[in-house]
This record gives sequence, C-alpha cells and structure tokens, in this order.
Amino acid sequence: MVKIIETLVTTVNAQGCVHTAPFGIRYGGGERVALAPFRPSRSLDNLLLPGAEAVIHLSDNPVFFAACLTDRRDFSMRKAAHVKGWVLCHAVRAFESRVVGIEEDSTRPRIMLEKVAEHALEDWHGYNRAGMAIIEACIVLSRLAFLERAEVASKMAFFKDVVERSGGEEEDKAWGWLQEYYEQRS
Repeated sequence: MVKIIETLVTTVNAQGCVHTAPFGIRYGGGERVALAPFRPSRSLDNLLLPGAEAVIHLSDNPVFFAACLTDRRDFSMRKAAHVKGWVLCHAVRAFESRVVGIEEDSTRPRIMLEKVAEHALEDWHGYNRAGMAIIEACIVLSRLAFLERAEVASKMAFFKDVVERSGGEEEDKAWGWLQEYYEQRS
C-alpha cells in the first residue's frame, strides 16, 4: 500500500545552492520513493538536472514546514556523506537519495528516488495537535491557487483553533508566520 508521508527535501541547483521544500512523498515500502512536484518548482528544476540527488528528511518539528512555506529557510545543515546534497541537522532522520526515474507530466511529473544512505539524527518526539494543524495549514496554503477561498478560510479557522488550544511557543511562532502569509495572499 502506498502512503503519503510529509517530509522536507533538500536539493541542489547547478550552481551548488541548496533549496529546502516540504514534500508529501509517496512510499510503498522498500528503498524507493516518489515525489510529484507541481510545475514550476525550484525543487523540480533541481531534480531534473543530470545526476540529480536529494536528501529526504523526517521531522517532528512543524516550524520547519512553516519556515519553508514562508521563505524563512535559515536552517542548520551539514554536507551529505554519500550524495551531492545537504542534511538538516535537527531533523529526526535523513535519507540520502539518487534520482532513478522520471515520469513526465505537464503539470506534476513523478520523480523516483532510491535511498543510498540513512541517518538517525535526533529522537522522535511526535506531534501535538497544533503541529499537525500547522503542517495541514502549510499544505492548504501551498495550494491557494487551486482551492476556493471560502474553503481555505474555513480550514484556516479550524487550524487556528487547534493551534491556540494545543500549541506552545514554537507552534505559536509558526502559526504567526502562516497567518501573515495567508493575509498577504487573500
């Protein structure tokens, strides 16, 4: 069974500049995963380069996701050991990966990656409800061009209530970034 797992992916462009973006990867077990980035996308451009590689991260910190969406990507990183790429220092796990296939599509190509190496970085602390709401809000806000405004407003009101009732300082900070992002685009 294929499931979608919310991750953070670092890729590198032709000039060696790193880009970090949240991705729901499709995972069905084994050593391969699929990404399906929408066009246009910096991550997609990087993944389509000859010999492209990436690092896929699991994280229990919703601030990473909100920071990516709101362009606050000042993350602590180190060079990957086995691929041309970068590892987020405060993720829980990192999977160094190589592109092994591309299924072309005019809207959302599918990029197949195969794991080269895996690193346990920090302990998994899990999500509280506020963290899950922040990640879901990031997904909704990344699709503003596709969703009805009333639907987005309803979802954002629900997420706000969850964050206010169950979040802490970090979740409040991330929620503030998302609110600002949403208000600027509404």
